[in-house]
Amino acid sequence: MDEKRGTKRIGRHMPLLMTTLVMIGGATITALLWKETGERDIESLTVNFEAAARRAAVNIEHKLDTFQVVMRGVQGFLGASEEITYDEFTRYIDSLQFPQRLQGVLGIALVRLIPADQIETHVALTRASTFPDYTITPPGIRPSYAPIVYIEPLEGDNLAALGFDVLTVEPARSAMNRALQSNDIAITAPLTLVQESGREARTSFVMYLPVYREGAPTATLAEREAAIIGWVDVPFRMIDFMAGLRGEFNPDLDIEIHDGEPQGEASLLFHSDGVDHELRHLEGRAQLDMSLAVGGRDWTIRVSATPAFEASVLSPFRQELVAFSGTLLTLMLGMLSWLTTSGRASAENRFRRLFNQAGDGIVLLDLSHRIIDSNPNFQRLTGYSAAELQHLRPHDVMAASEHARLEEQIPVMMSVGSHLEEWSLQHKDGSLIPVEVHATPLDKTHYIAVVRDYTVHKKAERRINYLTHIYQALSEINQAIIRMGDERELFPLVCQVAVDFGQMRMAWIGQLNPSAAPADDPSAQCVGVMASYGSGLAYLDNLTVSSDARTAEGRGPTGRALRENYPVIVNDYLAEESTRPWHDLARDFGWGASAAFPIQRDGKPFAVLNVYHSQVGAFDAEIIALLTELAGDISFALDNFDREMRRQKATSALAESEERISTIMEKVSACIYLKDIEGRYLYANRPVLDLLHTTLDEVIGADDSKFFDAATVRAIRENDRLVFEKGETVQREETNLVTSSGALVTYWSVKLPLRRADGTIYALCGISTDISERKKFESTLRLHAQVFEASRDGIVITDASNRIMSVNPAYTTITGYTEKEVKGTEATLLAADLYDADFFAGITRILLEGDHWQGELMNRRKNGDTYPQWLSINTVRDEHGQIIQYIAILMDLSEHKATQEKIQFLSNFDPLTRLPNRQLLRDLTLHALASANRTAGHVALMCIDLDRFKIINESLGHGVGDQLLKQMADRLTHILEADEILSRQGGDDFTLLLPGKDAEAAAHTAGRILEMIAQPFTIEEQRLTLTGSIGIAVFPHDAKDFGELVQSADAALFRAKQSGRNNFQFFTRQMHEHASAVLHLESELRQAIEGEQFCLVYQPQYEAVSGKLIGAEALVRWQHPTRGLVSPAEFIPVAEESGLILEIGNWVLRTAVCQVAEWQKRGLPVVPVAVNLSVVQFRQKSFYDEVFQALHSCGLEPALLELEITEGIAMDNSELTLDVLERLHKLGVSLAIDDFGIGYSSLNYLKRFQIEKLKIDQSFVRDLGKDPEDEAIVTAIIGMAQGLGFKTLAEGVETEEQLAFLRTHHCDEVQGFLFSRPIAPEEFVKKLV
Repeated sequence: MDEKRGTKRIGRHMPLLMTTLVMIGGATITALLWKETGERDIESLTVNFEAAARRAAVNIEHKLDTFQVVMRGVQGFLGASEEITYDEFTRYIDSLQFPQRLQGVLGIALVRLIPADQIETHVALTRASTFPDYTITPPGIRPSYAPIVYIEPLEGDNLAALGFDVLTVEPARSAMNRALQSNDIAITAPLTLVQESGREARTSFVMYLPVYREGAPTATLAEREAAIIGWVDVPFRMIDFMAGLRGEFNPDLDIEIHDGEPQGEASLLFHSDGVDHELRHLEGRAQLDMSLAVGGRDWTIRVSATPAFEASVLSPFRQELVAFSGTLLTLMLGMLSWLTTSGRASAENRFRRLFNQAGDGIVLLDLSHRIIDSNPNFQRLTGYSAAELQHLRPHDVMAASEHARLEEQIPVMMSVGSHLEEWSLQHKDGSLIPVEVHATPLDKTHYIAVVRDYTVHKKAERRINYLTHIYQALSEINQAIIRMGDERELFPLVCQVAVDFGQMRMAWIGQLNPSAAPADDPSAQCVGVMASYGSGLAYLDNLTVSSDARTAEGRGPTGRALRENYPVIVNDYLAEESTRPWHDLARDFGWGASAAFPIQRDGKPFAVLNVYHSQVGAFDAEIIALLTELAGDISFALDNFDREMRRQKATSALAESEERISTIMEKVSACIYLKDIEGRYLYANRPVLDLLHTTLDEVIGADDSKFFDAATVRAIRENDRLVFEKGETVQREETNLVTSSGALVTYWSVKLPLRRADGTIYALCGISTDISERKKFESTLRLHAQVFEASRDGIVITDASNRIMSVNPAYTTITGYTEKEVKGTEATLLAADLYDADFFAGITRILLEGDHWQGELMNRRKNGDTYPQWLSINTVRDEHGQIIQYIAILMDLSEHKATQEKIQFLSNFDPLTRLPNRQLLRDLTLHALASANRTAGHVALMCIDLDRFKIINESLGHGVGDQLLKQMADRLTHILEADEILSRQGGDDFTLLLPGKDAEAAAHTAGRILEMIAQPFTIEEQRLTLTGSIGIAVFPHDAKDFGELVQSADAALFRAKQSGRNNFQFFTRQMHEHASAVLHLESELRQAIEGEQFCLVYQPQYEAVSGKLIGAEALVRWQHPTRGLVSPAEFIPVAEESGLILEIGNWVLRTAVCQVAEWQKRGLPVVPVAVNLSVVQFRQKSFYDEVFQALHSCGLEPALLELEITEGIAMDNSELTLDVLERLHKLGVSLAIDDFGIGYSSLNYLKRFQIEKLKIDQSFVRDLGKDPEDEAIVTAIIGMAQGLGFKTLAEGVETEEQLAFLRTHHCDEVQGFLFSRPIAPEEFVKKLV
């Protein structure tokens, strides 16, 4: 009984026990599968990551390859012609559509290599033909230049690149050299583009490819160096380049690109996100480093997986899915077990819901590999219903190509473990679907397979592979375009590349055949096969394709592409109605899609590129764009072939023409020659060689100076200049003295310009005919005719009866009568009312006796005016001595007499003020002195000078100065007595002669003159106030003659100026001694310049607050051989008065610049040096060149030179001043205003000029702390300078109190005895160290 109860209990618990055992077993198997799936996930992640990373690297490489393909195309275009105009370059670049094709590229440019001796000609020609404002930047003298001469698009940032010399950028120079050496594309190291000037620099590069002269050999480096004419220049920014690849690689990848081996930020070119790769490494993310060779440099592409990438690659819950599937299967088995032991219906229901809701396809198979069950997702993948799938085997749903592998893999699927591989599933409709199959044994009699659709993944892989091949095809064809000469070579290769690289089944190129056009419609032409390649070429054997839209053969893709001049795409060939005539052939050859791309020639449809693909839908938008671009490149090649053929024909025709012309030119007697724009001979015919007694080899490349004397060369070059500069055809006589033979030959020369197609002149052609013999025969006649026609004197020819036969043009000009008006009239009638009959009878009598009469008389013009004339009459007799003609020559004396009067005036009066000049004053003074000697009287002489008149001229202009002088002359004249004589000696120097006046009277007059001068003048609405200085000498006390009197008055004037101006002084003997001393000093100054007695000392300049040495002022000293050190205050005024300041100033400039440069070469920490400029020195036209040459020859950076100019220079608004100051600023030289505040200060010039510093004059600094006015002035100057952005430097700082004030009020810099006196160079060096 107990046994029965036990058995009953076991039976009652058996379903639970069995189910538990099944669940435990299933859980164990699921755990093992979960672990294996994790390992497979890691493997799958690695595979997918590496594929995605390598795909990104391949896309980057392909992008760069595209750049290179375009560059080679541009190279071929530029190298295919001797000269490419900017318009041709622009049209070609536009045809490339590079903004879409080369995303990230800033432009495509041509860099031209130009020797230094041709740079001026290059700039001039470029300005004349293309860019009027073209200039080379940066400026400077270099052995050779490589400016960007063309760039497209020429807008925006690229405007800054035009004319930029890329040889001045080291990375560019290095890449260009590598490109030349390798004869291949080279890329720069990272650099800052000139387009980035003034903005934050971004990592950028430039790729270079050499361009050579057409036809030049380039096999060796030496040949390439001889043939190089420039480079193709393609700049791009890295961030723009990578932005152009957006969509070409997985955005969830973290990508870094390094120049060379990764070295952190130093080598980093690009980083797609901000997370450090080392951090991702620590997180265990997959990483991969790949090397990429780019234009001779190695880039490293470092790729890291991101969490987003891992999530996108792996099924979000792949292991969970396995666990879920295992758990599901375990539950299913548990349910089966439960069903077998307790409730099958309920368990089967739950199992079925789980089975049907799975996201992947699930199929259950038995040991005979027949399908027992499948879920809806598997049924969707295969296209079969559940009933249709029952008892099918894997072979029935797998592609036929997979059957052999199935035989090998099915036993594996049945074995212990799991199976995970990719397979090709065949849909019920025959289409193939890539899938991933995860098969696992279920029990001894069943196994289960989870099937995942891989269609999207595979499609992406195929597309990338397809694009890669298309890009490769494009590259191959573009390189072929450069190599090949016509379409017969090019078309077969295009077809072959389209198939071999573009993965097309077949490609052919059809061309319109005009000869096969129907008679009723010549425009409806047939299309003939020009080239073909690939499988299914039999398709073309009996092909009929037309451009006639009225026929079925003309409505297909090829005919439409020709008519519409637009690509025609058929992505489902068999479904397209327009391709119906060829459907049978398409089925035979397996074509799924086709495309027809029109090829143009000379802007018109010429041919069609037809390509066929096996897959339906093979041509997406990107593929179409690439193939359209390919057709465009072929179109360009055809046009280029035509251009080259035309060029060759033209060259051949030119050669034949040249041969004919050469034969003609060698036979003619005229000298015919060609010269280039430099005046060098390009050609000379035999008569030229005979004339010069030389050979053609000696003539070619030589200029006229080799064969003619200097005068002849000047005359020839002047005529040549008119041809080259003005484009004129010059026809004139030339007399040439041949150096080798001494022959003097006269030619009639015709010189005309030879122009290029764009209108620029490149040479002249000269034709010179020897007219020496003819001139000998015609010389007398021509001389007579020339004298008659060209004479400025009137010539009248009369007959023996004195009736006018002819008059010359000058006669008409003088009298107003034309030849027609006077011809036949009696010559005496023209002046009959001025003289009586006896006068004319006397002239006739003299002529009869002596054949000649001349004299001055009056005559009357046509308008009634009388005028003086000089008349000369000669007789002409025949062989019998009878008078047959009279020849009268008349000269109009009106202008001569007026000129005499003007000369008389100018010899005695000043033309500006109309006052007596020095010569007339001398005569009048001598007369006054003679009178004084007779009467024992006095004569006073005043020298009057306007104080600081020079400043008015410099600041307000000479026009204002001249008006002021005229007003001054008028005022003085009105206050003088009748016998007092005022004269102007020049400039602002006036002299007043006071006959009969002693010292007391002279003093009274001088006082009145000073008062008059002090009254304000109003000129051009400006109110001017002046003062004057007067020196007075009195005869006979101060001088014995005119010379001494003037000298004494001048000495007194000098004393008046030294005494503070605005006063008058009488001459004393001490003044004479002083004047002698000044003259002696001037003489010694000249000797000092020749004997190099000058030296420089340097007064240090310091930062006011820190006391740091920041500069020095160079000061000149005179080391006299006997007197020792002469003060500048003594010799500088004399130097300025004598003009010697110019030589001294230039010496100071050169010496200071070379001294600082020498210190710099010794490695000393040099500071800028300041050099004072005089007005005379600045006014010289060559001043800028003096500064530039000093810096260049001494090798000093311009920033280390500061030029101190006076306010007088700055106030000058002349073009010269503005230009010089602007050029100095651009050169990099600093500018400072010296002694600011003591002259005509104006805020206007402070705004106009690029001034860096104001130097506060020491007269304001001296009483700081004592004089409130000086303190207010200094404070105002500092505040104004700060507001305008200038620095301030205080001169003459000698006390701590002065320094404290300057520091308190924020003066920037100081100099003065408090810090250091001016010291010798060797002492200054110690301060530098």
